[in-house]
Amino acid sequence: MRRRREAGFGLIELVITVGVIVIITTLALPSFLRYLRTAEAQADAREVAAILNRVRQQAIKENCDMTANRSTGGFTATKGANCASGAGGALTITGMTSAGLYKTSQGVTLSGSTSVTFTRLGSATSNPTFTITSTKYSTTMRVIVDLSGRITIAQ
Repeated sequence: MRRRREAGFGLIELVITVGVIVIITTLALPSFLRYLRTAEAQADAREVAAILNRVRQQAIKENCDMTANRSTGGFTATKGANCASGAGGALTITGMTSAGLYKTSQGVTLSGSTSVTFTRLGSATSNPTFTITSTKYSTTMRVIVDLSGRITIAQ
């Protein structure tokens, strides 16, 4: 009776395959961790930029000045003196807490400029830079408001 040779992987083939996987993983891990840190910081910066854009849009919509003030844990917004309704009062927009605060993600520290005022045309009265630091990875990003009202994100 003839014996058939069984098909499958041998021990040597399995060891070589696992070795190649370990080497590739070891080489890719630092790049992946760097990407993870940068992606989280960019997400936090995009969140702050979205908050500022929301205040800018409200200034255009209500045809009056609006100010976004940096505070602990986020931003508050106030109406300018040239607003027809509630001049100088707190601005309430969807997404704010009951205390009138746009909250940022936990683990984010805001620093830099304290406020920015958007005119009824959407332009900014100053050129502030807000610094966002992710406390988890100590990665920082900057959100820059141009005088035209354009909001950009930089490292």
